[in-house]
Amino acid sequence: MAAIQDGLKCYSPKTATITWSVLKNALEAARDENLIRRNPAKMVRPVSGRRRPMKVLSPAQAAELIRNEPDPMWRLNWLLAFATGLRQGERLGLTMDELTTLNGRRALVIDHQLQRVPDSRRADWPLGEDVTDLGNGFWLCPPKTDSGERIVVLDDVMCGALDEWLAIRKQKGVDSPMLFVTGRGTPIDRRIEYFHWDTALLRIGIVNGEDGVRLRPHSARHTADTLFANAGVPESARLALMGHSDGAMDNVYLHADTEALLKASEGATGALRLTD
Repeated sequence: MAAIQDGLKCYSPKTATITWSVLKNALEAARDENLIRRNPAKMVRPVSGRRRPMKVLSPAQAAELIRNEPDPMWRLNWLLAFATGLRQGERLGLTMDELTTLNGRRALVIDHQLQRVPDSRRADWPLGEDVTDLGNGFWLCPPKTDSGERIVVLDDVMCGALDEWLAIRKQKGVDSPMLFVTGRGTPIDRRIEYFHWDTALLRIGIVNGEDGVRLRPHSARHTADTLFANAGVPESARLALMGHSDGAMDNVYLHADTEALLKASEGATGALRLTD
């Protein structure tokens, strides 16, 4: 039995609970159709367990990581991660078409994310789903939630980092719809970002996972949330900017309040003290 367990992949309590709930509902539908006599999932109690607290970088550590990144592309990537709260797939899935101007301010229109499905035959997207096959198992698909579709207005710090990377990108003759690319001009796999993330942490004296708890790129969203709070960004705007709430999204973007979005970005980069 132990040998069998050793070969099994472990999942978080949340993943197990969601899986149990989906299976229970499917089996209940089958029971309603008289395909089975009873729902065996109802005889199993859902998994319980506490989530391990996420390890995150402080605003000062985030700023140090950004300052010590020598590569302009990755510096821009880390800046967007910590100062906008973009999810990993949203950042890696940014395209040149998402660079826009809103009421005279440069901005990002977040309307998809990057996913990797190594075997394209496994990419069984729902009917009507707006997806783009980039080749080599890379797909552009809608954000995690409907509220994930949003606008991020870039402040001067972000624009400076973006322009630096765009100039280098043009000099290299990169021919790709993606903003962030590998040296071969292909989309960046999450594993590649994990490698550069660990390297960036080493530059500021952090050995990732040394204490048994790994810092993940996703944790940058929590740092961003702290930066928004420290900058006094209203909660409704903060939720919308991070793609959490449809209601908040309506409140912030209904009238394209560019200045409010700009102040949020300036508040985040200001809290990072990158211009000191």
